[in-house]
Amino acid sequence: MDGTLAVSEMVTFAGDDGGTIELPGEVNGSGFSETALNPTVDGVPAAFEAGTFTDPQVTIEKQQAVVAFGLAGVLTRYQDIAVLEITVLASPDGASRNDPDVRLSGALTLPGPVDAASVSAHNYAGRDRDISATGTTVAFSAKSPVWTDGKILVALPAALVPFAPVTPIAYAETFATQAQVRDDSARLTERTLDTVDRGLDAAAWLIFGLAVGLPGIFWVRVLLHVIAVKIRQHHDVADVPDHVREPPTADEPAVVSVLVGEGTPEKEAVAGTMLKLAQRKAITIDEYGPDRLVVKVPPTEMGVSNSEKIVLSALRGEASDEGVIEGPPVWRKGTSWWRGYKRDAVMSANASGYATRVLRLVDTSGALTTTAVGFCIYFFTRPWVFWVAIPVAMVLSGISSFVAGWGLTEKGRRHRALWRSFGRYIHDHGELESVGPAGVTIWGPYIVYGVVLGEADDAARVLTP
Repeated sequence: MDGTLAVSEMVTFAGDDGGTIELPGEVNGSGFSETALNPTVDGVPAAFEAGTFTDPQVTIEKQQAVVAFGLAGVLTRYQDIAVLEITVLASPDGASRNDPDVRLSGALTLPGPVDAASVSAHNYAGRDRDISATGTTVAFSAKSPVWTDGKILVALPAALVPFAPVTPIAYAETFATQAQVRDDSARLTERTLDTVDRGLDAAAWLIFGLAVGLPGIFWVRVLLHVIAVKIRQHHDVADVPDHVREPPTADEPAVVSVLVGEGTPEKEAVAGTMLKLAQRKAITIDEYGPDRLVVKVPPTEMGVSNSEKIVLSALRGEASDEGVIEGPPVWRKGTSWWRGYKRDAVMSANASGYATRVLRLVDTSGALTTTAVGFCIYFFTRPWVFWVAIPVAMVLSGISSFVAGWGLTEKGRRHRALWRSFGRYIHDHGELESVGPAGVTIWGPYIVYGVVLGEADDAARVLTP
């Protein structure tokens, strides 16, 4: 019975790799101030090192352990009362205000029974504080910030610790005054911490709203657009006649192929472009019996559209020095130019309001980029992760938009229906299936668009790459 307090505490860390705790005061010191004596971890003498501010620190490499030590220098006996001031949570080096609070609970066992009314107990260990005396025990709990020390202060009848030396002054009135000041300060600190927490909660909800709300807006836009495009594919246009006698628009065969292919042109569009060139005498196509075809490409003809320019350039690559191609086949040297022709056809359809990306780049990029940012906010703190995630999201959005391809707009669906009606008219009245390419001089636009609409098979077969 020398006034030393025996301390045993169960320490639980967030992870399996444990952490660091700080012991109150110096270790095995003089005992005139708060001093930890003979610390152990799970019954084994603890290895400790001095912290930055001299208090010793113990590293524990497990998630849970029992730390035990004697605590001297915490009991002072006066003429009228005895005072215990105990650090129940010592703040370790490296602790900051960003660290989560520690859930703290414990019990102080007194050396004998006492009337609870004669005990004045105070808890200064953070917030949600509770402390009460019953019989031989003072129980306490708190949600304690780890960046500052947490203490309890207990005044007992002096007679309860007869073994302790007496400081010959009466201290009860002074203790009550000082305890009241500390109580007021603790309540102010608690209100401040609660206000900070409410601010952090509001910020967290704001961040959550941004991290979830912004991606949500973009994903809803993506979903609605995809649904609109896909639904249009299955809706017939009601106010289009069954047969149309003339080409419904002056669009290029390449653009009509995009309409017929619902966003994707077929190579028969090239045959349509060649026949349109022949129709306006930009090139000549002559047939000499079923097995000989001669295409002549004038060196000065430039074409009036990008699709015509691409086809003319490709034809010159196939032609002799005199600008003559003898076939069939017309195309012998590959079709590396087809990708450029196809891209131009789709872009022209898009410019005319006929085609749209199934996954529009602006919406897809917004959805993936904001999702990446929201994900990083919640799961990463290193800035380089953001610098990697955002470009990756943008690349993925571009790839997704490209892979998803193109679909028709409402305007595109209507024009597709009109061109199909024109195709039905050709099928029912034109009899173009067996007409060769030279028939363009007679059939004009009917065979030009007939190859695209699948109604002029012989001409399409000879001229399609």
